[in-house]
Amino acid sequence: MKSLRRGARRLAAGALALLASFAGAGAAEIGDPAPGLAGVTYFDLVKLLIPDLAPDGRGGASGSLLLPRRSLDMPGAKSQNPVIAAPRAISPLDLPASGRQLAFVVELAPAQGADDTSAILELVDVQREIRLLDAVQLNDETSNPPKIAVLGELAERAPLLALTSERTAAGGRIATTELAFVRDGRFAPLGGFSTLSESGCGFRRSQSAEIRPTGTPSPYRAVEVRIVNRVAAAEGCRDKPKLRPGEKSYATTFVWSRAAQRFQPSNSDLVLLERDNRR
Repeated sequence: MKSLRRGARRLAAGALALLASFAGAGAAEIGDPAPGLAGVTYFDLVKLLIPDLAPDGRGGASGSLLLPRRSLDMPGAKSQNPVIAAPRAISPLDLPASGRQLAFVVELAPAQGADDTSAILELVDVQREIRLLDAVQLNDETSNPPKIAVLGELAERAPLLALTSERTAAGGRIATTELAFVRDGRFAPLGGFSTLSESGCGFRRSQSAEIRPTGTPSPYRAVEVRIVNRVAAAEGCRDKPKLRPGEKSYATTFVWSRAAQRFQPSNSDLVLLERDNRR
């Protein structure tokens, strides 16, 4: 993103170059038809975010875009700069069809010197007319965009998303999962947790997570999170292992609070998980 901002300073009236060739599983091209919409392409949907989007005569398109956008839990910066960038991919999300909404990630890279990327998650309403509902920035110059999974819906037009990012840690990896949902046409945070995989002297540890909506909407379904911590013995170490072999579970349920107007955990298990993982 630093190179994006440098480009913005060099060109005050920046443009966004949209290339028509992408690679990767599940990726779509800018000219591909939007699912379930006759005569509508992803070009039309990206144009909702970039109103002056126009073909560039080279198989792509261009238009001005302001960065940074707002993040999932933070408002956008007060000073925004137009930048020159190019999408590396459009990745559609498989939202429940009953909501009549479309969501996809546009991954942008600088038009020159593609070192930093910025991924924008876009939400489009197709219930009555095609209109942009929300757009959030998923990463900055210090991080890669998260992987996104759709885990059902908490109510009509309220899909549940899990955004997971990974980073290396001493002897292993940490996966941080942020749960989000659509509330009144905007992406909203729900809760989160981190899981740890590591190897050490005499042990191997792995943690797996299960997430599922449960119950009936009131106005939203609850979300159950269960994380299983498994420790296995490993050979090749003469010292006493840091962890003993065994299995332990952490489980909580996020329930909508009408008073607080947000989801709240039913217990402190995820706090205990965080504490145990720091040992």
